[in-house]
Amino acid sequence: GLDTFTRIEALDVIGPQTLQNRLAIKSLEIEVEVALGLRTSDEAFQVGPKDQDGSDNPSVSETLVLKASVRNLDAAVALFIAIDQGKFGDLQLGSLFHASHIPPCILSALHGVEL
Repeated sequence: GLDTFTRIEALDVIGPQTLQNRLAIKSLEIEVEVALGLRTSDEAFQVGPKDQDGSDNPSVSETLVLKASVRNLDAAVALFIAIDQGKFGDLQLGSLFHASHIPPCILSALHGVEL
């Protein structure tokens, strides 16, 4: 949950065109469950009676659970942003009031972005 975050520093200015985001997490756990269904397509591999759906090619179902965990994660990402001030100044304020227009409007003023 949110109580595992020990540090959050967002949009920290570290240079003229550089912003840094940093976060620290006490523990991060990821669990992914995958269901697999396998069926042969060749009669040479048929090993048993017909499958439940009546086909001659039997199927096998398996469920895989993948788990990963990380302790004391501390990550910092610096973002270099070059903005064309002329284009940024030419943005019409009214277009920013529509949520779907915000990203294209701001992106049109960006000259370059690097991680």
